[in-house]
Amino acid sequence: MSRALVSLMLIIPGCRAMGYFEADAEEALSLGSILFENASTYEGQVGSLMMTETDDGLHLLGSFVGNKSTEAHWHIFSGSCDAIEDYWTHFDTSFDENGFMDVNLTLDGISLHDPDMPLEGVEMIYGGEQVACGGVYDVIGVDMTVGDVKGVLISIAHCDPCHIHLNGALGKLEPGATGMIKIHEGESCDDAGDSYSYTSLFDPWANVTFVADDDGNAQIDAGMEVFTNAGQYPIQGKAVATWDGDDRTGCGVLTMQY
Repeated sequence: MSRALVSLMLIIPGCRAMGYFEADAEEALSLGSILFENASTYEGQVGSLMMTETDDGLHLLGSFVGNKSTEAHWHIFSGSCDAIEDYWTHFDTSFDENGFMDVNLTLDGISLHDPDMPLEGVEMIYGGEQVACGGVYDVIGVDMTVGDVKGVLISIAHCDPCHIHLNGALGKLEPGATGMIKIHEGESCDDAGDSYSYTSLFDPWANVTFVADDDGNAQIDAGMEVFTNAGQYPIQGKAVATWDGDDRTGCGVLTMQY
């Protein structure tokens, strides 16, 4: 059985839905292929970053795939990636020898809701260049805390026609490992139930799979038709699991706040 850290995104343009597993307020930054505003000369910085307001400060939780054994410098700013106005704070992280980064830290003295210090974007810098940059958005979120898999799953949905999109990164897998990601009918990991489906003819999640590379990393970019966050076939409140064959390797529950 493989062990993995997970970071995924499902993106919701135009929607003001937000949530996080056992959190009161949060927003998220996508550095994945959907919201990649600056690809630069580097490739492969894929992942997501959760920002959660806590009594101790701004908690950051996320995971990324990028360059091996590389230190990364981050800025949180107001403005846009093309026109940064003010830098509010910074922090440092690093990719491991397999090109995977786990972010789990708290920044003191900074808030998501301070009107004098608007947090509107985050950029990642290494080698003196901005290698990834994205805006801050409200989202559905989950912390996958049950099982071997650890990480963050963020949900964003589109309509016309309605669908959701999964985008993110897996790390700490066995090289060459294969697996599947499913949203289930149940609303807890203890009683997740069958695959959440709109038809009895097939499992719509059967093709949402990943294959780890030689370093144990995998990227996910998959659209799912029909499902929505809170409309038809809503995914909010559903259990999400990763599978390795018949073995469930990780689980969490998608939650939403308004």
